[in-house]
Amino acid sequence: TTTVNGSDLVITTGVGSEVLTVNGTGSIANANVASNKSVTAGTLALASASGNASNYSMGTITLTVTQRPVNVALEKTYDATTNAAATDLKTNGITNTALGHSLTLNGTGTMSNSSVGVGKSVSAGTLSLSGAQSSNYTLVGGTHTIDVNPRTTNASGTRHYDGTTTAGSSTFSTFSNSVGGDTITLSGSGSIASSGIGSKGVTIGSLQSAHPNYILGNATLTVTKRPVSLTGSRLQGGTTNVLASELSFSNLANSETLVLSGQGTIPEMRIGSHLLNLFSLSMSNGTGNTSNYTFTGGAFLFRILSPLPPPNSRAGVILALNSMTNGNNRKLLPSKTSHRSAPAVAEKISISTPDQSVTINPCVMQNGTCD
Repeated sequence: TTTVNGSDLVITTGVGSEVLTVNGTGSIANANVASNKSVTAGTLALASASGNASNYSMGTITLTVTQRPVNVALEKTYDATTNAAATDLKTNGITNTALGHSLTLNGTGTMSNSSVGVGKSVSAGTLSLSGAQSSNYTLVGGTHTIDVNPRTTNASGTRHYDGTTTAGSSTFSTFSNSVGGDTITLSGSGSIASSGIGSKGVTIGSLQSAHPNYILGNATLTVTKRPVSLTGSRLQGGTTNVLASELSFSNLANSETLVLSGQGTIPEMRIGSHLLNLFSLSMSNGTGNTSNYTFTGGAFLFRILSPLPPPNSRAGVILALNSMTNGNNRKLLPSKTSHRSAPAVAEKISISTPDQSVTINPCVMQNGTCD
């Protein structure tokens, strides 16, 4: 305004320490900022304080109008930068203006960090004011703040069928709308409407972003078929065909069962493990549904076992002893070894072939024989 109130003026009496005050109002030619502007006295009048007003008369009256500090309030969504741009200005975000003057904010200020927060302090940086009345205002001395809100991300993930409707946080690996190379993970768990395969919307439950600058919007989970494996074994003999009854499933979910039919093949009958060709093997529903399972990605092994006992077992050693002969086809050792004097009680001893190739240690000597 162009109004000058008495309280805006400081009186210089020039007489000792006497002080006067001024009542009433005067005016200046315009409201704009300037130094030592001439004041029209209007109703301005001296009033006594420590000095007596009757001893004084009004002299020259001047007024210096300084720029008015304004406050700036900004708001933005987290973007991994410390920028506080003029475009982030809140609606009616410039305050402390006079008479509803309209100002425009330009440039960019800065924050001390990029993280989410409310009322964060902003340094002016290159921020400036423009508009018809901008020369009468300043950012200096004002309070400038910004609210940085969390960024919304949507999550998606994939897992094999596991028989449950749980959507655990670790199954989500893809996140939309991330910035600045941020790594986002989730905590908690959600749920899907059914356990079967397919792309599913996720009920969020306790799922939430583990990154403090993001919030979870929505999530989707794709449930894929679970690979199953087949294993089995039999004693050496027969053909290279493998019947379904000789095989069992592994990697089924939640103790589910499937029914196997048909036959597979192995390349040879050599003792050991062989890759199983599925040939005509197929699965059908048991307590589990085959639509949730696949042979693709599974492992298929069939083992041919020796009909003989393991060589290091007791039966294997005895078999080896019984099989040993010299050049005249005479056994090197009998199947039972007699002690020269039978002890009264059982006694543990060691026996071996003459060439030390087979040793029984210990065997129990009792009643003159060592079994």
